[in-house]
Amino acid sequence: MSDLLEIRDLHGWYDESHVLHGLSLSVRPGETVALIGRNGAGKTTTLRAIMNLLSRREGMIRLDGADLMNVPRHRVAYHGLGYIPEERGIFHSLSVTENLRLLPQIGTDGMTEADIYRFFPNLKERGRAGGGTLSGGEQQMLALARVLRTGPKLLLLDEPTEGLAPVIVQSIADMLRKLKEQGMTMLLVEQNFHFAKSLADRFFLIENGRIAGSFARDEFDAHASQITEVVGV
Repeated sequence: MSDLLEIRDLHGWYDESHVLHGLSLSVRPGETVALIGRNGAGKTTTLRAIMNLLSRREGMIRLDGADLMNVPRHRVAYHGLGYIPEERGIFHSLSVTENLRLLPQIGTDGMTEADIYRFFPNLKERGRAGGGTLSGGEQQMLALARVLRTGPKLLLLDEPTEGLAPVIVQSIADMLRKLKEQGMTMLLVEQNFHFAKSLADRFFLIENGRIAGSFARDEFDAHASQITEVVGV
């Protein structure tokens, strides 16, 4: 099966700081891949590099065969990327409905508002509420729903469970699992290893901006010592 996302020898900089050092990875269609590593290892930077949000980057990034390296950052999403940053990016002064309608529909498979409200019934109940009045879990649902309206080929999720109560983490996991069952492809950065293990098909260990190892979900336990060494847990 051809890779949906292919990254080869990727280098990335924040101003003069060289953060990614020749990183390579791939994501197949319909697959969920998790990036794991210590804070500062380069996980979030990898997602930001894909979205062309760094000061500088070099290497190769291809999505569904298209070269993304020379695509301006304001056009990257039009190639089928849906990015949900750790801070979620909710506009607090806009209502839930206004936040949902903010992004254009890009792909042909984007969810309609009716689809969104069936998938996220809480958002329908809070439609007129300001984005800033939502709980952390509701904001994460809104951030995910907003991107799903655009019709992405690949979801990039940065720490989707950060700061959420366990019952909300389970709810987010259930929603992502449903998306996975529907064929959605996801690249996930997540510190909650139980959460990541329940969703991901493959894992890439990142250390100092490089890939330190990779393995499939059924190999997770066999790599426990390497995970402990790289991640420090």
